[in-house]
Amino acid sequence: MQGVNNSGRTGTNGTIGHAPPAQSIARILREYREIQRTPSPHWCANPLQVEEPYEWHFTLRGPQDSQFEGGLYHGRIVLPKNYPFAPPSLMLLTQNGRFEVGKKVCLSASSYHPELWQPAWGIRTLLDALCAFFPTEAGGALHSLDRPEKVRRQLALQSVGWICPTCRKSNKELVEEACAAPTSALPVLPEPLRQQAQIRQDSRKQAADPSSNDTRADPEPPSSSETAWSSSVQQEPEAAFGFFSRVPDGGSLHAAPSAPVLDRRAHRRRPQAGHRTLLGQLLHVPATRGEFVVAAADVVLVLLLLAAVFLLADILINPPVIT
Repeated sequence: MQGVNNSGRTGTNGTIGHAPPAQSIARILREYREIQRTPSPHWCANPLQVEEPYEWHFTLRGPQDSQFEGGLYHGRIVLPKNYPFAPPSLMLLTQNGRFEVGKKVCLSASSYHPELWQPAWGIRTLLDALCAFFPTEAGGALHSLDRPEKVRRQLALQSVGWICPTCRKSNKELVEEACAAPTSALPVLPEPLRQQAQIRQDSRKQAADPSSNDTRADPEPPSSSETAWSSSVQQEPEAAFGFFSRVPDGGSLHAAPSAPVLDRRAHRRRPQAGHRTLLGQLLHVPATRGEFVVAAADVVLVLLLLAAVFLLADILINPPVIT
């Protein structure tokens, strides 16, 4: 169930990262709990099996004021075994007129661009990016479609009652159960993804209204130095396994040293009031099966860390004698 071929490779500098299975599963389940606590108005998602949470299904609302408004689109996410050090892959299962059904969607936050993936991103980042890129032009991207508006609107109407054979529920039922109230505002994306989505949207507006080219300059794409800076930021283990679920307006996803190219500071998301510390999670009595699995993974992780500390201390106190 690998979602990327060059597993463990992130960033343009080719750094390698590996997540032990227990840490990877704990990270995925923490994302799942965060999504349950703070549901998105644009989509809902959940793993098919909590014990093996590497495959997810999601249902996405068609963006308002677009050709997909009113549509509900079901899809599948596959997480690699070394997540979050390698990006996930996703595909649409509902006919939509924008992406091919059953083919991996080409996004900057997906397995098609592992060099752009950053471990602090997560499933929320991936689905927010899909929502933002849904109403943009296909532009010849891999597995993208450019169906007429009439076809897309007809598919949007048909998608509401579509039933997933695996979930055994219609898109309408899934959204009503797990999504927050709809909103017209698109989700806030990390800076590199936001810039690409903005360029796509500006290109679509210019294609629809050619006269606007006389009064408005073409959008300037991000410079190579800015792109290099964004993709070269190294993630600490705390950022990788803690992840940032939301990005403040105008902020960046990463905490990085000040850079003269961007002249901006990164902002870390403040933890929500409902978040517990690691000690609180360990002492908390699990209420559901998913929370029990997460608690067990956390306990195993703590025991492994303690064993490593004791082993290191023993080596320092009683160094081995080499004869």
